[in-house]
Amino acid sequence: MDGGASRRSGGRAPELDLAERKSWHNYLNTVLRVTAMLNRELDDSHELSLIDVQLLAHLAGSPAGGVQMSVLADALALSPSRLTRLIRRLEDQGLVARTASPSDRRRVLATITSFGRTSAERAMITYSASVRSHFFSALTRPQIAAMAESCGQINRSLQIWREEVPAGEFARQSARRA
Repeated sequence: MDGGASRRSGGRAPELDLAERKSWHNYLNTVLRVTAMLNRELDDSHELSLIDVQLLAHLAGSPAGGVQMSVLADALALSPSRLTRLIRRLEDQGLVARTASPSDRRRVLATITSFGRTSAERAMITYSASVRSHFFSALTRPQIAAMAESCGQINRSLQIWREEVPAGEFARQSARRA
């Protein structure tokens, strides 16, 4: 369970205790299963993936209608190269466009097209119904609130970690994940 780290260091990495293992495995299995279900339902109904819908929703929610590529990559936790491939694919489908930033021509903005906005609105209906059906229907209101608080705390600690990582290291680590 040490992933090879203890063999390299000569020591044994501490294992997760029973409560940690149970919590982590339940969380991970839930994320993987719900993500797979969402991807399948979004693909079947709209020929979009979950990350496509997240990206379109992010662009649709932008007051300016466009988001700088680096900001978008950070918001979606994607490496720049993975975001570029995703944007290119969505451009080919007519859902997004890339334009130069009016304030700094060196920066590229991703913008949602009117077709992309319509597609996102339709997909969000499927997305919301699926999340409610496959995730929230199994929980009570207090459990939903506790999950929101717990995940919020984890996200805040990850953001602090993100800000402490040396420049470029987060992108390299993200690229390895992509």
